[in-house]
Amino acid sequence: MKYGKTFLLVRGTVRLVYPTYRLPSPLHEEGPIVYVSHHQNFFGPFILMLWLPIPVRLWVFHVFFHKETGFEQLYNYTFTKRFNLMPWLAKYLSYPLAAAFSAFYQSARAIPVYRQSKKVIHTFRESVQAMQQGERLLIFPDIDYADDSSGTKDLYNGYLYIERYYYKATGEHIRFVPLYVSKERKTITAGEAIQFRDGKEFKEELSYVNEEIMNTLNKLAAEQGDLKEQAV
Repeated sequence: MKYGKTFLLVRGTVRLVYPTYRLPSPLHEEGPIVYVSHHQNFFGPFILMLWLPIPVRLWVFHVFFHKETGFEQLYNYTFTKRFNLMPWLAKYLSYPLAAAFSAFYQSARAIPVYRQSKKVIHTFRESVQAMQQGERLLIFPDIDYADDSSGTKDLYNGYLYIERYYYKATGEHIRFVPLYVSKERKTITAGEAIQFRDGKEFKEELSYVNEEIMNTLNKLAAEQGDLKEQAV
């Protein structure tokens, strides 16, 4: 997999001025892999797409792939409701940013995510096809993605249905690898891969895998000294 020129240009420019985040140990790269991380109010996606040494297919809300729907999201929610900007300023910012996001995410070869829609099947199909071609995914399933704290709280488990589609297509289990970004230490650390277990009900495993991922992310945060109140 190769990123597009727009993404590479933006990433290369930002790397010149932004602090480097190092990986203390190598990433898990063998087999079908989905990296799962904590959003931290966009900080997680920003750092991982900036400093991961391998290309990944990022899951992104589908509205940002088109200028028109991106504008509606930015103007009607992000700037007016979330940031409480004046309507004229929100509109002024939304037009160029919607166009920029559309070009950027397409160049990054991100995968559109259709929330609460039957079209989510397209997300899973494209993701399975990507992994069958040896590509890796990067997903941020936080329920409260605006939470910028180090601790990972509740996670949606819908993204884990990709396991069902991938297993049906290949007979293999996906390796879900938690990634934690530490603001204080400027590091990216990976936990042990977590998989669905054979012989278990799928819905039971949804809760199990989701809980294991969340606990591992918090354990990594504690090991980095970012969750001092949590025992490792």
